[in-house]
Amino acid sequence: MRSEATFLRSADLRSVRQRYCGFLDLSVEEFMQIQQHLLEEQMELVSGSVESEKLPNWRKSAKVDNFRRLLPLTTYPDYAKFLSSDQRVCFDGDPQWVHTSAPGGSFKRVPWTLRFQKVQARNVVAALILSSASGGHEIMTKPHLKVVSILPDKPFASAYLASDLKEQFHAQIIPAQNGDGAMPFRNKVDAALMQALSSDIDFVICMTSTLLRLSDRAVSMFGDGKVPLGVTQLHPMVSWRLLRSRFNARRPLVPGDLWSPKGIVGWGVDSDTLEDKIARQWGKPLFQMYASSESGIMSMQESPRAPMAFLPDSVFLEFLPHSELGTGGDSGTVLIDEVEDGKLYEPVVTSFYGMPLFRYRQGDLVRIHKSGKGNKAPRMVFHGRADDVIDVYGIARLNGETVARAVAAAGTGHNCWCLRKEYEKDRPVLKWYVELGDSAHAAELKHRFHRELMNADQHYREAVYTVALNPVRLAPLPLGAFKQVLAQNHLEQTQVRMNPPDAVVQGLLKVVGQVQ
Repeated sequence: MRSEATFLRSADLRSVRQRYCGFLDLSVEEFMQIQQHLLEEQMELVSGSVESEKLPNWRKSAKVDNFRRLLPLTTYPDYAKFLSSDQRVCFDGDPQWVHTSAPGGSFKRVPWTLRFQKVQARNVVAALILSSASGGHEIMTKPHLKVVSILPDKPFASAYLASDLKEQFHAQIIPAQNGDGAMPFRNKVDAALMQALSSDIDFVICMTSTLLRLSDRAVSMFGDGKVPLGVTQLHPMVSWRLLRSRFNARRPLVPGDLWSPKGIVGWGVDSDTLEDKIARQWGKPLFQMYASSESGIMSMQESPRAPMAFLPDSVFLEFLPHSELGTGGDSGTVLIDEVEDGKLYEPVVTSFYGMPLFRYRQGDLVRIHKSGKGNKAPRMVFHGRADDVIDVYGIARLNGETVARAVAAAGTGHNCWCLRKEYEKDRPVLKWYVELGDSAHAAELKHRFHRELMNADQHYREAVYTVALNPVRLAPLPLGAFKQVLAQNHLEQTQVRMNPPDAVVQGLLKVVGQVQ
Protein backbone atom coordinates (compact mmCIF):
# COMPACT_ATOMS: atom_id res chain seq x y z
CA MET A 1 0.00 0.00 0.00
CA ARG A 2 1.44 3.37 -0.96
CA SER A 3 1.87 5.91 1.78
CA GLU A 4 -0.16 9.07 2.23
CA ALA A 5 3.01 11.06 1.45
CA THR A 6 3.33 9.31 -1.91
CA PHE A 7 -0.28 10.11 -2.76
CA LEU A 8 0.15 13.78 -1.83
CA ARG A 9 3.27 14.12 -3.96
CA SER A 10 1.54 12.75 -7.05
CA ALA A 11 -2.07 13.91 -6.70
CA ASP A 12 -3.54 17.18 -7.92
CA LEU A 13 -5.26 19.67 -5.63
CA ARG A 14 -8.76 18.43 -6.44
CA SER A 15 -7.88 14.81 -5.71
CA VAL A 16 -6.22 15.75 -2.41
CA ARG A 17 -9.24 17.71 -1.22
CA GLN A 18 -11.64 14.98 -2.28
CA ARG A 19 -9.69 12.24 -0.50
CA TYR A 20 -9.11 14.04 2.79
CA CYS A 21 -11.66 16.84 3.01
CA GLY A 22 -14.58 15.66 0.88
CA PHE A 23 -16.70 15.16 4.01
CA LEU A 24 -17.04 18.96 4.25
CA ASP A 25 -19.15 19.08 1.09
CA LEU A 26 -21.48 16.17 1.87
CA SER A 27 -25.20 16.78 1.86
CA VAL A 28 -27.12 15.25 4.73
CA GLU A 29 -28.45 12.58 2.34
CA GLU A 30 -24.93 11.68 1.17
CA PHE A 31 -23.72 11.61 4.77
CA MET A 32 -26.52 9.19 5.71
CA GLN A 33 -25.78 6.95 2.71
CA ILE A 34 -22.16 6.49 3.85
CA GLN A 35 -23.28 5.84 7.42
CA GLN A 36 -25.88 3.30 6.28
CA HIS A 37 -23.42 1.47 4.02
CA LEU A 38 -20.77 1.13 6.74
CA LEU A 39 -23.36 0.06 9.32
CA GLU A 40 -24.64 -2.66 7.00
CA GLU A 41 -21.07 -3.86 6.55
CA GLN A 42 -20.56 -3.84 10.32
CA MET A 43 -23.72 -5.87 10.96
CA GLU A 44 -22.62 -8.48 8.41
CA LEU A 45 -19.27 -8.83 10.19
CA VAL A 46 -20.96 -9.21 13.56
CA SER A 47 -23.77 -11.53 12.52
CA GLY A 48 -21.37 -13.95 10.90
CA SER A 49 -19.13 -14.37 13.93
CA VAL A 50 -19.12 -16.61 16.97
CA GLU A 51 -17.86 -13.68 19.04
CA SER A 52 -21.16 -11.82 18.66
CA GLU A 53 -22.39 -13.71 21.71
CA LYS A 54 -19.80 -11.83 23.80
CA LEU A 55 -21.53 -8.54 23.10
CA PRO A 56 -23.79 -7.23 25.86
CA ASN A 57 -27.47 -7.40 24.92
CA TRP A 58 -26.69 -8.69 21.43
CA ARG A 59 -29.61 -10.20 19.54
CA LYS A 60 -29.13 -12.06 16.29
CA SER A 61 -32.36 -10.60 14.96
CA ALA A 62 -30.88 -7.11 15.17
CA LYS A 63 -30.62 -6.05 11.53
CA VAL A 64 -29.76 -2.62 10.23
CA ASP A 65 -33.39 -1.57 9.99
CA ASN A 66 -34.31 -2.35 13.57
CA PHE A 67 -31.17 -2.54 15.68
CA ARG A 68 -32.01 0.83 17.28
CA ARG A 69 -35.28 -0.69 18.44
CA LEU A 70 -33.84 -3.99 19.65
CA LEU A 71 -30.56 -2.93 21.23
CA PRO A 72 -30.54 -0.73 24.34
CA LEU A 73 -28.09 2.08 24.93
CA THR A 74 -24.79 0.99 26.50
CA THR A 75 -21.97 2.43 28.58
CA TYR A 76 -18.44 1.19 29.26
CA PRO A 77 -19.37 -1.06 32.23
CA ASP A 78 -21.47 -3.14 29.78
CA TYR A 79 -18.24 -4.03 27.96
CA ALA A 80 -15.65 -3.92 30.74
CA LYS A 81 -15.55 -7.67 31.40
CA PHE A 82 -15.07 -8.33 27.68
CA LEU A 83 -12.43 -5.65 27.21
CA SER A 84 -10.42 -6.31 30.37
CA SER A 85 -8.13 -8.80 28.64
CA ASP A 86 -6.76 -9.39 25.15
CA GLN A 87 -9.36 -12.01 24.31
CA ARG A 88 -10.80 -11.70 20.84
CA VAL A 89 -13.70 -9.26 20.85
CA CYS A 90 -13.31 -7.78 17.36
CA PHE A 91 -14.82 -9.20 14.21
CA ASP A 92 -12.11 -8.26 11.73
CA GLY A 93 -8.61 -9.43 12.62
CA ASP A 94 -6.43 -8.86 15.65
CA PRO A 95 -6.75 -5.37 17.10
CA GLN A 96 -4.41 -2.89 18.71
CA TRP A 97 -5.49 -2.26 22.29
CA VAL A 98 -5.61 1.45 23.14
CA HIS A 99 -6.10 3.03 26.56
CA THR A 100 -7.79 6.15 27.82
CA SER A 101 -8.27 7.50 31.32
CA ALA A 102 -11.44 6.76 33.27
CA PRO A 103 -12.88 8.09 36.55
CA GLY A 104 -11.23 6.94 39.75
CA GLY A 105 -7.75 6.75 38.24
CA SER A 106 -8.64 3.65 36.20
CA PHE A 107 -8.37 3.01 32.46
CA LYS A 108 -10.73 2.09 29.66
CA ARG A 109 -9.37 -0.34 27.08
CA VAL A 110 -10.69 -0.27 23.52
CA PRO A 111 -9.62 -2.49 20.59
CA TRP A 112 -8.80 -0.72 17.30
CA THR A 113 -8.85 -2.80 14.14
CA LEU A 114 -6.28 -2.13 11.42
CA ARG A 115 -8.88 -0.67 9.08
CA PHE A 116 -10.18 1.72 11.72
CA GLN A 117 -6.62 2.82 12.49
CA LYS A 118 -6.01 3.61 8.81
CA VAL A 119 -9.17 5.70 8.67
CA GLN A 120 -8.05 7.66 11.72
CA ALA A 121 -4.58 8.24 10.22
CA ARG A 122 -6.22 9.67 7.11
CA ASN A 123 -8.37 11.92 9.28
CA VAL A 124 -5.26 13.26 11.03
CA VAL A 125 -3.88 14.22 7.62
CA ALA A 126 -7.21 15.96 6.88
CA ALA A 127 -6.79 18.02 10.06
CA LEU A 128 -3.27 19.04 9.05
CA ILE A 129 -4.43 20.06 5.58
CA LEU A 130 -7.35 22.11 6.86
CA SER A 131 -5.33 23.74 9.63
CA SER A 132 -2.81 24.94 7.03
CA ALA A 133 -5.28 25.93 4.34
CA SER A 134 -5.69 29.57 3.36
CA GLY A 135 -9.41 30.23 3.20
CA GLY A 136 -9.99 26.53 2.70
CA HIS A 137 -8.46 26.47 -0.79
CA GLU A 138 -4.66 26.41 -0.64
CA ILE A 139 -3.14 23.13 0.46
CA MET A 140 0.18 23.68 2.23
CA THR A 141 1.47 20.19 2.84
CA LYS A 142 4.63 18.35 1.90
CA PRO A 143 6.26 15.00 2.67
CA HIS A 144 8.79 14.69 5.49
CA LEU A 145 6.96 17.16 7.69
CA LYS A 146 8.41 18.21 11.02
CA VAL A 147 5.63 17.88 13.57
CA VAL A 148 5.82 18.84 17.24
CA SER A 149 3.55 16.34 18.96
CA ILE A 150 3.82 15.83 22.73
CA LEU A 151 1.69 12.82 23.48
CA PRO A 152 1.44 10.02 26.04
CA ASP A 153 3.17 6.77 25.16
CA LYS A 154 1.50 3.67 23.78
CA PRO A 155 -0.98 2.16 24.46
CA PHE A 156 -2.76 5.55 24.50
CA ALA A 157 -4.65 6.14 21.25
CA SER A 158 -2.92 9.39 20.29
CA ALA A 159 0.47 7.64 20.37
CA TYR A 160 -0.73 5.16 17.75
CA LEU A 161 -1.91 8.02 15.54
CA ALA A 162 1.48 9.72 15.84
CA SER A 163 3.12 6.45 14.82
CA ASP A 164 0.82 6.23 11.78
CA LEU A 165 1.62 9.84 10.89
CA LYS A 166 5.31 8.99 10.93
CA GLU A 167 4.85 5.82 8.87
CA GLN A 168 2.25 6.92 6.32
CA PHE A 169 3.13 10.58 5.99
CA HIS A 170 6.91 10.23 6.49
CA ALA A 171 6.68 12.84 9.25
CA GLN A 172 9.49 13.63 11.66
CA ILE A 173 7.91 13.62 15.11
CA ILE A 174 9.43 16.06 17.62
CA PRO A 175 10.54 15.15 20.25
CA ALA A 176 12.24 12.02 18.96
CA GLN A 177 12.29 9.18 21.47
CA ASN A 178 15.77 8.07 22.53
CA GLY A 179 14.88 4.39 22.64
CA ASP A 180 15.30 4.14 26.41
CA GLY A 181 11.60 3.78 27.11
CA ALA A 182 8.96 6.24 28.20
CA MET A 183 10.08 9.84 28.65
CA PRO A 184 8.58 11.83 31.55
CA PHE A 185 6.21 14.53 30.40
CA ARG A 186 8.34 17.45 31.60
CA ASN A 187 11.30 16.00 29.71
CA LYS A 188 9.18 15.67 26.55
CA VAL A 189 8.24 19.34 26.63
CA ASP A 190 11.83 20.49 27.11
CA ALA A 191 13.16 18.02 24.54
CA ALA A 192 10.63 19.20 21.95
CA LEU A 193 11.59 22.83 22.43
CA MET A 194 15.33 22.16 22.30
CA GLN A 195 15.06 19.93 19.21
CA ALA A 196 12.82 22.45 17.45
CA LEU A 197 15.31 25.28 18.05
CA SER A 198 17.65 24.02 15.35
CA SER A 199 15.00 23.76 12.63
CA ASP A 200 11.74 25.06 11.29
CA ILE A 201 8.58 23.20 12.27
CA ASP A 202 5.58 22.58 10.04
CA PHE A 203 2.85 21.67 12.51
CA VAL A 204 2.11 21.49 16.21
CA ILE A 205 -0.50 18.91 17.17
CA CYS A 206 -1.29 18.23 20.85
CA MET A 207 -4.09 18.31 23.37
CA THR A 208 -4.80 21.99 24.03
CA SER A 209 -3.80 21.76 27.70
CA THR A 210 -0.44 20.42 26.51
CA LEU A 211 -0.19 23.25 23.98
CA LEU A 212 -0.65 25.70 26.83
CA ARG A 213 2.12 24.03 28.84
CA LEU A 214 4.40 23.96 25.79
CA SER A 215 3.83 27.67 25.19
CA ASP A 216 4.39 28.64 28.83
CA ARG A 217 7.56 26.58 29.00
CA ALA A 218 8.88 28.18 25.81
CA VAL A 219 8.40 31.62 27.36
CA SER A 220 10.11 30.43 30.54
CA MET A 221 13.10 28.95 28.68
CA PHE A 222 13.59 31.51 25.91
CA GLY A 223 11.59 34.57 26.91
CA ASP A 224 14.67 36.60 27.87
CA GLY A 225 16.35 35.84 24.55
CA LYS A 226 19.33 34.02 26.04
CA VAL A 227 20.80 31.12 24.10
CA PRO A 228 20.30 27.95 26.19
CA LEU A 229 23.45 26.22 27.39
CA GLY A 230 24.34 23.09 25.47
CA VAL A 231 22.79 24.22 22.18
CA THR A 232 25.68 24.34 19.72
CA GLN A 233 23.88 24.30 16.40
CA LEU A 234 21.05 26.77 16.11
CA HIS A 235 19.15 27.80 13.02
CA PRO A 236 20.64 31.25 12.16
CA MET A 237 17.26 32.97 12.23
CA VAL A 238 16.41 31.48 15.63
CA SER A 239 19.78 32.47 17.05
CA TRP A 240 19.35 36.00 15.74
CA ARG A 241 15.89 36.29 17.26
CA LEU A 242 17.07 34.98 20.63
CA LEU A 243 19.99 37.41 20.71
CA ARG A 244 17.83 40.31 19.54
CA SER A 245 15.38 39.82 22.40
CA ARG A 246 18.22 40.28 24.93
CA PHE A 247 18.30 43.92 23.95
CA ASN A 248 14.57 44.30 23.49
CA ALA A 249 12.86 44.27 26.88
CA ARG A 250 9.51 45.51 25.67
CA ARG A 251 7.98 42.02 25.89
CA PRO A 252 9.12 38.44 26.48
CA LEU A 253 9.76 36.19 23.53
CA VAL A 254 6.81 33.94 22.61
CA PRO A 255 6.81 30.77 20.45
CA GLY A 256 5.53 32.67 17.41
CA ASP A 257 8.78 34.69 17.41
CA LEU A 258 10.81 31.52 17.00
CA TRP A 259 8.69 29.38 14.71
CA SER A 260 6.06 29.86 12.01
CA PRO A 261 4.15 26.57 11.84
CA LYS A 262 1.65 26.10 9.03
CA GLY A 263 -0.96 24.89 11.47
CA ILE A 264 -1.72 24.41 15.17
CA VAL A 265 -4.05 21.45 15.81
CA GLY A 266 -5.56 20.71 19.21
CA TRP A 267 -8.32 18.83 20.93
CA GLY A 268 -9.76 18.73 24.42
CA VAL A 269 -12.74 20.01 26.38
CA ASP A 270 -11.14 23.38 27.21
CA SER A 271 -10.12 24.25 23.65
CA ASP A 272 -12.58 27.13 23.24
CA THR A 273 -11.30 28.75 26.44
CA LEU A 274 -7.61 28.35 25.60
CA GLU A 275 -7.67 29.14 21.87
CA ASP A 276 -7.18 32.92 22.23
CA LYS A 277 -4.05 32.56 24.35
CA ILE A 278 -2.62 29.84 22.09
CA ALA A 279 -3.26 32.02 19.03
CA ARG A 280 -1.49 34.99 20.67
CA GLN A 281 1.51 32.88 21.61
CA TRP A 282 1.93 31.13 18.27
CA GLY A 283 0.66 33.78 15.86
CA LYS A 284 -1.60 31.18 14.30
CA PRO A 285 -5.25 30.30 15.11
CA LEU A 286 -6.01 27.00 16.82
CA PHE A 287 -7.65 24.35 14.66
CA GLN A 288 -9.86 22.02 16.71
CA MET A 289 -10.85 18.36 16.50
CA TYR A 290 -13.30 16.36 18.62
CA ALA A 291 -12.08 12.83 19.33
CA SER A 292 -12.15 9.98 21.82
CA SER A 293 -10.49 6.59 22.11
CA GLU A 294 -13.87 4.87 21.70
CA SER A 295 -14.91 6.67 18.51
CA GLY A 296 -11.70 8.06 17.03
CA ILE A 297 -11.88 11.48 15.37
CA MET A 298 -15.58 12.27 15.15
CA SER A 299 -15.49 15.84 13.85
CA MET A 300 -13.19 18.73 13.00
CA GLN A 301 -13.40 22.35 11.96
CA GLU A 302 -13.39 23.49 8.37
CA SER A 303 -11.60 26.63 9.52
CA PRO A 304 -10.58 28.03 12.94
CA ARG A 305 -13.47 29.16 15.19
CA ALA A 306 -16.04 27.48 12.94
CA PRO A 307 -18.38 24.71 14.16
CA MET A 308 -17.01 21.22 13.56
CA ALA A 309 -18.13 19.00 10.69
CA PHE A 310 -18.92 15.37 11.47
CA LEU A 311 -16.90 12.62 9.78
CA PRO A 312 -19.17 9.93 8.29
CA ASP A 313 -16.64 7.07 8.34
CA SER A 314 -15.49 6.85 12.00
CA VAL A 315 -18.65 5.61 13.76
CA PHE A 316 -22.40 5.40 13.20
CA LEU A 317 -23.94 8.43 14.88
CA GLU A 318 -27.09 8.75 16.92
CA PHE A 319 -28.01 11.67 19.15
CA LEU A 320 -29.80 11.54 22.48
CA PRO A 321 -31.63 14.82 23.15
CA HIS A 322 -30.48 16.50 26.35
CA SER A 323 -34.03 16.61 27.70
CA GLU A 324 -34.12 12.80 27.62
CA LEU A 325 -30.92 12.21 29.62
CA GLY A 326 -31.39 10.17 32.75
CA THR A 327 -34.15 8.02 31.27
CA GLY A 328 -32.14 4.81 31.69
CA GLY A 329 -32.59 2.41 28.80
CA ASP A 330 -34.85 4.63 26.74
CA SER A 331 -33.55 4.57 23.17
CA GLY A 332 -35.24 7.73 21.97
CA THR A 333 -32.37 8.86 19.77
CA VAL A 334 -32.42 10.74 16.48
CA LEU A 335 -30.11 10.50 13.50
CA ILE A 336 -28.09 13.30 11.96
CA ASP A 337 -30.84 14.04 9.43
CA GLU A 338 -33.28 14.57 12.32
CA VAL A 339 -31.30 16.83 14.70
CA GLU A 340 -32.53 20.37 15.32
CA ASP A 341 -30.49 23.53 15.07
CA GLY A 342 -29.23 24.93 18.37
CA LYS A 343 -30.24 21.95 20.51
CA LEU A 344 -28.02 19.93 22.85
CA TYR A 345 -27.47 16.22 22.29
CA GLU A 346 -25.36 13.41 23.70
CA PRO A 347 -23.64 11.49 20.88
CA VAL A 348 -24.34 7.75 20.85
CA VAL A 349 -21.97 5.75 18.66
CA THR A 350 -21.84 2.31 17.06
CA SER A 351 -18.48 1.00 15.85
CA PHE A 352 -17.59 0.29 12.25
CA TYR A 353 -14.85 -2.00 10.88
CA GLY A 354 -15.52 -4.95 13.17
CA MET A 355 -15.08 -3.14 16.48
CA PRO A 356 -17.35 -4.07 19.40
CA LEU A 357 -19.18 -0.95 20.68
CA PHE A 358 -22.90 -0.77 19.97
CA ARG A 359 -25.12 2.21 20.79
CA TYR A 360 -22.44 3.47 23.15
CA ARG A 361 -23.06 6.64 25.16
CA GLN A 362 -20.11 9.01 24.88
CA GLY A 363 -21.00 10.99 28.00
CA ASP A 364 -20.45 14.34 26.24
CA LEU A 365 -22.85 17.06 25.18
CA VAL A 366 -22.64 18.82 21.81
CA ARG A 367 -24.68 21.68 20.38
CA ILE A 368 -25.88 21.29 16.81
CA HIS A 369 -25.37 24.02 14.20
CA LYS A 370 -27.01 23.99 10.80
CA SER A 371 -25.25 26.18 8.27
CA GLY A 372 -28.28 27.07 6.22
CA LYS A 373 -26.15 26.72 3.07
CA GLY A 374 -27.76 24.22 0.75
CA ASN A 375 -28.37 20.87 2.42
CA LYS A 376 -24.98 20.28 4.05
CA ALA A 377 -24.75 17.87 6.96
CA PRO A 378 -25.08 19.63 10.36
CA ARG A 379 -22.06 20.82 12.36
CA MET A 380 -21.42 20.74 16.12
CA VAL A 381 -19.75 22.62 18.96
CA PHE A 382 -18.59 20.81 22.08
CA HIS A 383 -20.67 21.91 25.09
CA GLY A 384 -19.68 19.82 28.14
CA ARG A 385 -20.39 16.61 29.98
CA ALA A 386 -23.76 14.90 30.11
CA ASP A 387 -23.06 13.30 33.50
CA ASP A 388 -21.50 14.20 36.85
CA VAL A 389 -17.94 13.68 35.62
CA ILE A 390 -15.62 16.71 35.64
CA ASP A 391 -12.91 16.75 33.00
CA VAL A 392 -9.57 18.18 34.15
CA TYR A 393 -7.35 19.49 31.33
CA GLY A 394 -8.61 16.71 29.04
CA ILE A 395 -6.53 14.19 31.00
CA ALA A 396 -8.37 13.31 34.22
CA ARG A 397 -12.05 12.57 34.78
CA LEU A 398 -13.21 13.08 38.35
CA ASN A 399 -16.44 11.46 39.48
CA GLY A 400 -18.43 12.06 42.65
CA GLU A 401 -17.05 9.01 44.44
CA THR A 402 -13.42 10.07 43.99
CA VAL A 403 -14.12 13.66 45.02
CA ALA A 404 -16.11 12.60 48.09
CA ARG A 405 -13.18 10.45 49.27
CA ALA A 406 -10.79 13.38 48.82
CA VAL A 407 -13.14 15.73 50.71
CA ALA A 408 -13.38 13.27 53.61
CA ALA A 409 -9.62 12.77 53.70
CA ALA A 410 -9.05 16.53 53.64
CA GLY A 411 -11.04 16.77 56.88
CA THR A 412 -13.59 19.55 56.33
CA GLY A 413 -15.80 18.30 59.14
CA HIS A 414 -18.88 19.03 56.99
CA ASN A 415 -20.74 17.18 54.23
CA CYS A 416 -22.14 20.31 52.59
CA TRP A 417 -20.06 21.02 49.50
CA CYS A 418 -20.15 21.01 45.72
CA LEU A 419 -17.52 21.07 42.97
CA ARG A 420 -17.73 22.32 39.42
CA LYS A 421 -15.48 23.53 36.62
CA GLU A 422 -15.36 27.27 36.13
CA TYR A 423 -13.01 29.57 34.24
CA GLU A 424 -10.56 32.07 35.67
CA LYS A 425 -9.39 34.37 32.89
CA ASP A 426 -8.15 31.92 30.28
CA ARG A 427 -7.71 28.86 32.47
CA PRO A 428 -10.16 26.21 33.72
CA VAL A 429 -10.31 25.80 37.51
CA LEU A 430 -12.11 23.50 39.95
CA LYS A 431 -14.30 25.71 42.16
CA TRP A 432 -14.97 23.98 45.49
CA TYR A 433 -17.90 25.48 47.41
CA VAL A 434 -17.82 24.24 51.00
CA GLU A 435 -19.45 25.28 54.26
CA LEU A 436 -16.84 26.28 56.85
CA GLY A 437 -17.50 27.39 60.37
CA ASP A 438 -14.15 29.15 60.38
CA SER A 439 -12.61 30.25 57.07
CA ALA A 440 -9.28 31.21 58.64
CA HIS A 441 -7.78 27.90 57.53
CA ALA A 442 -9.33 27.92 54.03
CA ALA A 443 -5.97 28.07 52.23
CA GLU A 444 -4.64 25.08 54.16
CA LEU A 445 -7.85 23.14 53.49
CA LYS A 446 -7.61 23.89 49.77
CA HIS A 447 -4.11 22.44 49.59
CA ARG A 448 -5.15 19.36 51.58
CA PHE A 449 -8.05 18.74 49.21
CA HIS A 450 -5.77 19.15 46.19
CA ARG A 451 -3.24 16.75 47.72
CA GLU A 452 -5.94 14.15 48.43
CA LEU A 453 -7.24 14.39 44.87
CA MET A 454 -3.71 13.67 43.66
CA ASN A 455 -3.54 10.67 45.99
CA ALA A 456 -6.96 9.39 44.93
CA ASP A 457 -6.64 9.69 41.13
CA GLN A 458 -3.41 9.15 39.19
CA HIS A 459 -4.85 10.88 36.12
CA TYR A 460 -5.56 14.02 38.15
CA ARG A 461 -1.94 13.91 39.32
CA GLU A 462 -0.76 13.62 35.71
CA ALA A 463 -3.01 16.51 34.67
CA VAL A 464 -1.51 18.74 37.36
CA TYR A 465 2.02 17.81 36.31
CA THR A 466 1.13 18.42 32.66
CA VAL A 467 -0.03 22.00 33.16
CA ALA A 468 2.10 22.65 36.27
CA LEU A 469 -0.81 24.32 38.08
CA ASN A 470 -3.08 23.63 41.05
CA PRO A 471 -6.60 23.99 39.57
CA VAL A 472 -8.47 23.99 42.93
CA ARG A 473 -10.12 27.21 44.08
CA LEU A 474 -11.97 27.18 47.41
CA ALA A 475 -15.09 29.29 48.00
CA PRO A 476 -15.93 29.23 51.75
CA LEU A 477 -19.62 29.39 52.60
CA PRO A 478 -21.37 30.14 55.91
CA LEU A 479 -22.93 27.23 57.78
CA GLY A 480 -26.48 26.56 56.63
CA ALA A 481 -26.00 28.02 53.14
CA PHE A 482 -26.79 24.75 51.35
CA LYS A 483 -29.88 24.03 53.44
CA GLN A 484 -31.36 27.39 52.51
CA VAL A 485 -30.57 27.22 48.77
CA LEU A 486 -31.49 23.56 48.31
CA ALA A 487 -34.85 24.07 49.99
CA GLN A 488 -35.60 26.88 47.56
CA ASN A 489 -34.76 24.64 44.59
CA HIS A 490 -36.32 21.42 45.99
CA LEU A 491 -33.03 19.53 45.74
CA GLU A 492 -30.98 17.23 47.98
CA GLN A 493 -27.33 17.94 48.76
CA THR A 494 -26.14 14.77 47.04
CA GLN A 495 -27.86 15.88 43.80
CA VAL A 496 -25.68 18.96 43.42
CA ARG A 497 -22.26 17.81 44.61
CA MET A 498 -20.84 17.50 41.10
CA ASN A 499 -21.48 20.09 38.41
CA PRO A 500 -24.24 21.98 40.29
CA PRO A 501 -26.53 24.12 38.09
CA ASP A 502 -26.05 27.87 37.86
CA ALA A 503 -29.17 28.53 39.95
CA VAL A 504 -27.67 26.68 42.94
CA VAL A 505 -24.29 28.42 42.70
CA GLN A 506 -25.90 31.84 42.30
CA GLY A 507 -28.06 31.11 45.34
CA LEU A 508 -25.00 30.15 47.41
CA LEU A 509 -23.17 33.32 46.39
CA LYS A 510 -26.24 35.36 47.31
CA VAL A 511 -26.19 33.85 50.81
CA VAL A 512 -22.50 34.80 51.12
CA GLY A 513 -23.37 38.36 50.16
CA GLN A 514 -26.15 38.50 52.74
CA VAL A 515 -23.85 37.28 55.51
CA GLN A 516 -21.10 39.73 54.58
